[in-house]
Amino acid sequence: MDANKSAVDRYGYSPAELQTMTPSDLASPDLKDKALSQVQKAIKDPLHFEWRHRGKDGREFPVEIYTQPITVDGRRCAYAEVRDISERKRAEEDLSQTFSKLRLAFEGAVKAIALMAETRDPYTSGHQQRVARIAAGIAEELGLPKDKVETIALAGILHDIGKVSVPAEFLNRPGQLAKINTG
Repeated sequence: MDANKSAVDRYGYSPAELQTMTPSDLASPDLKDKALSQVQKAIKDPLHFEWRHRGKDGREFPVEIYTQPITVDGRRCAYAEVRDISERKRAEEDLSQTFSKLRLAFEGAVKAIALMAETRDPYTSGHQQRVARIAAGIAEELGLPKDKVETIALAGILHDIGKVSVPAEFLNRPGQLAKINTG
């Protein structure tokens, strides 16, 4: 196995040590058994996958591996490019956490707006929550993805948002409203 200076620095092995190692020697202990089958696949077909490697110091880190089958001196081998993706994984995790926080804030804002609408018309208390549950249940029965079901539930909560701008005397008036001639 040949390695460039970056690999020597990242893994902590000397170039001579790396030349005697196999892919399973670098794999995380729980992946060692799978490493041989990945090499066998890489000798036949190009691959792109994520894996975990371990350096000489024992620390594990995520890597992205691109392989290409090649023939060297009549023997099938695999050329592999291995890229440390630790920074990308950290950024993805940070982004995921930020998204989760934003989603919670958004859901809180939606519920606050719905509560305003419900406060203006106390006779329909709980109606928006019931509509949201029923709509989400129907979406689940239809087999829609989880994110769509959640969006439909939020829409159910907001469906009476127009009540916020309707005067309270109209919302709470007993009986029918009179028809107004506008023209």
